Amino acid sequence: MTKKTPTGISSLIQAGAKHQDILKDKTTANLETIQKENAKEEEEETQSNEPIIVQAKSSFKRYLKKREKEDEENIRIPSSTHKVLKQLSVASGIPISSIVGNILSSSIEDYNKEIKKIIKDSFA
Repeated sequence: MTKKTPTGISSLIQAGAKHQDILKDKTTANLETIQKENAKEEEEETQSNEPIIVQAKSSFKRYLKKREKEDEENIRIPSSTHKVLKQLSVASGIPISSIVGNILSSSIEDYNKEIKKIIKDSFA
C-alpha cells in the first residue's frame, strides 16, 4: 500500500520548489547583470583614467618590496581589502604584511605634519 501525500502539503511542496526555481533564476540574472555592469565600469575607468592608471602602477611598485622583520601588531581590515591584498601578495611574491607596512609607512610619512597636528590637538 502506497502512502499518499495530502493534497495541501503536496501543493505547498510544489509551490516551494517553484519559488526556489524563480529565486535561482532571478539570482543568476542579477549576477549576470552585476558582472556586465562591473565590466562596463572597469572599461569606462580604463578609458577615462588611462594616464592616471599608468602613473599609479609605476609608483605603486615602491610598495612591493620585503621589509625587515620588526615587532608586529595585528589590525583588522575589511575582507574585501584583504582579498585584494592577498591577490597582490600572491602575484608579487611579497607578504601581505610587507605590502601593508610599506603603504602605511609611506602614508604616515606623507601626512606626518597633519598627523602630528591631530595628535597634538587631541591632547590640548
